[in-house]
Amino acid sequence: MDAKNNILAVAEDLIKAKGVTGTTVAEIAIGAECAKGLVNYHFGTKKSLVEIVGDRVVQKRIDSWQAALQSDNPQTAIEKSWRLLLSEAREGVLNIWEETIDRNVILTEQTVKIKHQAFSEELGRSASATLAKADLKPRIPMSELGNLLAAVVHGIGKMLSAGINPGELEGAYAAAWLGILSLTQE
Repeated sequence: MDAKNNILAVAEDLIKAKGVTGTTVAEIAIGAECAKGLVNYHFGTKKSLVEIVGDRVVQKRIDSWQAALQSDNPQTAIEKSWRLLLSEAREGVLNIWEETIDRNVILTEQTVKIKHQAFSEELGRSASATLAKADLKPRIPMSELGNLLAAVVHGIGKMLSAGINPGELEGAYAAAWLGILSLTQE
């Protein structure tokens, strides 16, 4: 791994664990086993580094949700996406999303809107594709389906991040999907 990608990987791990404000450039340099100046050389500022880390997390998250939702049938998509949500909470992905995107600590309001929109759009596309495999068609526009699903994912994700027992939330997640399925027609 080259120095720049190593720095990004270390920054991502630290921000997942400690948050943006709890992570320093010096800690990132120590973790990447490089001089602080090399971090600054590649990224200029902590803000620039966090923006790139945020972009990486968003893209990884979009790719992961796309893979989970594009299953052979809705039941498999629901099961895979629930396991993905649990994994995101356990691995700190939800923490970094909340800190860089939801709370807008570093990123501009326009960047936050773009990242939320990209995530919602992919959820809508992927869920629609899975529903189509089951000969179901959403009665609402794909954009609304994506926004609805993103709201469910973010809301339950926040509860998982807050330490609420996953067993107490799994039924709510399934019920949300039943609501989504009720918005379809054959």
